[in-house]
Amino acid sequence: MVLVLDGDDKLEPEYIEKVSQLLRHNPSMVAASSWMHTFGALDSIVCPAGGNINPFLSRNCCPATHILRRDVFEQCGGYDESMRSGFEDWDCQSTVDSISYSPCFLKYKSMNKRLELMRFMIKKHVSSYQDHIVDALLGIEAISNARLHHWENEVMHAILNHQEISQLSKGFLESPSYGDGGMASAVRIVSIEKRNE
Repeated sequence: MVLVLDGDDKLEPEYIEKVSQLLRHNPSMVAASSWMHTFGALDSIVCPAGGNINPFLSRNCCPATHILRRDVFEQCGGYDESMRSGFEDWDCQSTVDSISYSPCFLKYKSMNKRLELMRFMIKKHVSSYQDHIVDALLGIEAISNARLHHWENEVMHAILNHQEISQLSKGFLESPSYGDGGMASAVRIVSIEKRNE
């Protein structure tokens, strides 16, 4: 097995034992990790979704720190050394998942009606999506970034004006999303909040 430890991460004493045990007891799993307890500016629990290749196509679903099977790591070629600006862990995990088609984690969420309708639309217009996949994915990412930016600005506005933020926003700050800019947004909000105290 290979333990990947990101430069700004720390491991709990039992991390290696517990996470490697997941791989030993689940032969179909190729990589495993855990939720994260952030420290420093943001004190929260972050719960990456995990999964197979499908969720990784739209966001990073695995922490940079994880344990994976050595043969899979060698088969995927490790990290792309040309990726110096970031996302190299997402790229590597996506390669691992595309090779293995096995789940990285044992955590899944149910689909809602909107996703069912989107699946129908994509299947119906599959040739258009194939021809314009980069534009489709970047369009979704742009919408997601814009929504996150607007939410972050609203929360910062409330904090700077000493107004109460919603329970949903408080919940997000206690357990921000991972791999989609949520954790970075939470760090910026908490930093503003601490400076404003």
